[in-house]
Amino acid sequence: MAFQFVGAMGVMWIIAWFAMVRRGDLPVAAPSVAVAETASPLSARRSLFDVIFSRRMLALLIVVACINTCWQTLRAWLPMFLQKGRGYSEAEALYFNSLFFVATDVGCLGAGVLTLWLHRRGWSVHGSRSLVFVVCAALTALTTAITVLPKGWLLLAVLLVVGAGALGVFPIYHAFTQELSAEHQGKVTGIASVAAWAFAPPAQKLFGRLIDRTGSFDAGLALAGWLPLLGFAALWLLWDKQGPAAGKAPERHGSQ
Repeated sequence: MAFQFVGAMGVMWIIAWFAMVRRGDLPVAAPSVAVAETASPLSARRSLFDVIFSRRMLALLIVVACINTCWQTLRAWLPMFLQKGRGYSEAEALYFNSLFFVATDVGCLGAGVLTLWLHRRGWSVHGSRSLVFVVCAALTALTTAITVLPKGWLLLAVLLVVGAGALGVFPIYHAFTQELSAEHQGKVTGIASVAAWAFAPPAQKLFGRLIDRTGSFDAGLALAGWLPLLGFAALWLLWDKQGPAAGKAPERHGSQ
């Protein structure tokens, strides 16, 4: 009943929002510097159809499907992995789970800080985002190491690093969506969210079957950790070069 109540309140808020907001409340602002550097010259005027069926949109659909499936797998199975896979007590697993979520918050905030730091040192907006994304994805792939780590502080430390990377890719993904269209941002995010949840639930079933077949959580967690890198591969292969090169940022002349 609690979930239905929250959902009903959300529907009521949507109705109230549409009733109160007028077209004049949503003026179209001039593109920001970030948009100007990363989007194509016509991105602000492209139709929704062109945006949805673009190479960039396809890349982002794959990215969000990969990173969300990875995150939901790690989040859901971590307590059971610690208890049944490594012999921790329920209390120990729950305490560590709280620490794990602190690490994910650090990764989420740290990804944004690092992206800004790189951009201020000459990297383009897209280049700094891409580098931080692949770094976080590489940290998430450290799930491979847990297959050989026994119970102990090293295992827990690796899991914290994995958690930071697993959630660190999300703000970067949302930043990438801003490079598609200045006009259709909300639609792009909403459509991509469908892909985010199209694969995560079936993956949970496959993960459970793998546990039943192997009697271990290790293989499933190791595979899940590589999904963000798979998403980055799609980003690297499919992202067109409409904007400036993704290396160093273009120089700005004149007074600041």
